[in-house]
Amino acid sequence: MHYGQTARHTHLMSPIGDLVYLATVFASPAVVIAASLPLLVTRQPRWVTATTVGLTFTAATSFIIYWYLWGRAFEYEDTNYKPAPPALDTALSIAIGVCQASTLTLIALGGFRLVTACQDRPARQRAATDVPSV
Repeated sequence: MHYGQTARHTHLMSPIGDLVYLATVFASPAVVIAASLPLLVTRQPRWVTATTVGLTFTAATSFIIYWYLWGRAFEYEDTNYKPAPPALDTALSIAIGVCQASTLTLIALGGFRLVTACQDRPARQRAATDVPSV
């Protein structure tokens, strides 16, 4: 692969990466709340509740860490007039990546539980209507 192909690939991926980044930074808290509340207020197996709490905590913590590190990077660049150190950029990427992964896993868990509940509903309805004859 020569330089022209690499530059075109980077040029196309940059807007996609920017959209994912913006969606995570601005929508992640609302998505986490919208995905976790139904799982927490409805009757679920313990493993679902524990996983939901863990993923929600992980998403919230990594989101807060991201913004703390972002503030540090901004402060560094504002006072030193230099780019932030690579270690700080890496930490920012890891924090937002953990937030993205935990948010997507929480969405998948909610979808899985919804599909499972819809598939189990006809069996439960049949069991409720089957009244034993006396």
